[in-house]
Amino acid sequence: MNQKLMVAGVSAALGAVLLVTTAFTGLANASGYESYKTAVKNSIKAANYTGNFEVNIKDNDNQLVDVTTLVKTNKDSGEMSRKTTIDAGSQQKTIEMFRQDGKSVMKNSDSDTYFVSGEGNKMIRKGPGKNEAVRDVEAAKAGEAVLDALVGNLKDYVNMQSTADGKSEISMQLSSGQIPAFANALASLAVKRALNGKEMQHRGQMLFGANLDINAPKLVSDININSVDFNALVNKDNFIENQTADVVITGKDAEGKEHSVAISVNMSVTDINSTTPDKVNLTGKQVKTADPRNDKGPRGRVFPGGHRGFGDFKDGGKTNSEN
Repeated sequence: MNQKLMVAGVSAALGAVLLVTTAFTGLANASGYESYKTAVKNSIKAANYTGNFEVNIKDNDNQLVDVTTLVKTNKDSGEMSRKTTIDAGSQQKTIEMFRQDGKSVMKNSDSDTYFVSGEGNKMIRKGPGKNEAVRDVEAAKAGEAVLDALVGNLKDYVNMQSTADGKSEISMQLSSGQIPAFANALASLAVKRALNGKEMQHRGQMLFGANLDINAPKLVSDININSVDFNALVNKDNFIENQTADVVITGKDAEGKEHSVAISVNMSVTDINSTTPDKVNLTGKQVKTADPRNDKGPRGRVFPGGHRGFGDFKDGGKTNSEN
């Protein structure tokens, strides 16, 4: 299972806030810690899957943003379909992206135009190269070692129990007094950056090609993780079917007003190794295609919606069966 795809939709909206969530959800599992890590590794190996993801952020019970993503991916064919929707108060944005037939297609809800990258684009390929695969394995091992050291005694707070149908339920609940100082320091740095209005607008620009006016609180002092509630369901084939995380962070803004920011993350994975990504039929659609002569690779021009490396776009008019 491609972890980059799994978090793509939500990370664009939340940025560093997810660092706090992941630091105390997918990482710290006690008696079930090793079992959970094994399930994660096994899930990543899935050739294809359907993932549903939702992230919701509230400030003092007032909703700031809600992000949902449906992704279908097939690593063997290199195909993928993804639809992400963000609800930020009075603003609703949707972006659809497809990898099909050696091309990448993207559409923003603000436009009727489909942006298409040509074949041979560096972003359109089946899996990592040999050297990349080796680096990925080495990075994963190094990351796991660091993770084990950081988790430390938090493993003792994790519970795991088996269900009648052979599944495993893994859970962890932490209150403010159980969360170590380094975690709150990490939360302070992440929240100061991620809940900054300009940062959220930037994330919205990168994802949707349009600014999002999110009335997020700018916390500057007394930032602490108040509670963490994590639950995961691992099936009998050792794949993660569902996991939820609820994190509450408290702090004060520059005027001294107290805020309680609640972050809720829900992930469910279905149709493991039996998923076929959706495709978009461009017949009759308004299309703009990338000019491969000006394709500057991953660090080149920005594909509308924030995706890099698609060169210049030219108006392809309405496609039809004759094109």
